[in-house]
Order: sequence, then structure tokens, then C-alpha cells
Amino acid sequence: MKRFLIGLLLFALAAPGSAQFFKKSDELLEPEKAFRFSARAAAGEVEVSFAIADGYYLYRDKFRFTAEGNPGV
Repeated sequence: MKRFLIGLLLFALAAPGSAQFFKKSDELLEPEKAFRFSARAAAGEVEVSFAIADGYYLYRDKFRFTAEGNPGV
């Protein structure tokens, strides 16, 4: 009985995290909604940030930034 309860507890903890693997493609958020982008410039620097929806991930090594048109930034 004790093993059954431990197994049930582990399943209950793992289920919400694994639910994202069973989403239908029509249930996925549009990229603009899943990865909300914002940027601000101040004192010669640009700060870029993303608000990422739960269950979605951005990988730092997969994107790059460049500044064009304004050599002072």
C-alpha cells in the first residue's frame, strides 16, 4: 500500500510537467504571445527582455543581436 501511495504521489507531481508534451499543435500559443519581447535604450545601452509563457523555452545560444543604423549604440 505504501509503494502504491508513493507511486501515486510521484505521478501526481510529474503529470503537470509532462502535459506540455501532449499538446496538440493547434493548442500552442503564437510565438508573439509565447515570447513577449520588449527593449529599451538608455545611456548608450540597449536592454532586451522576454516574458516567456509557462511551458515554453528560449535557448540563449540560439539567437543573436546586432545594432544597425546608429553607430553610437
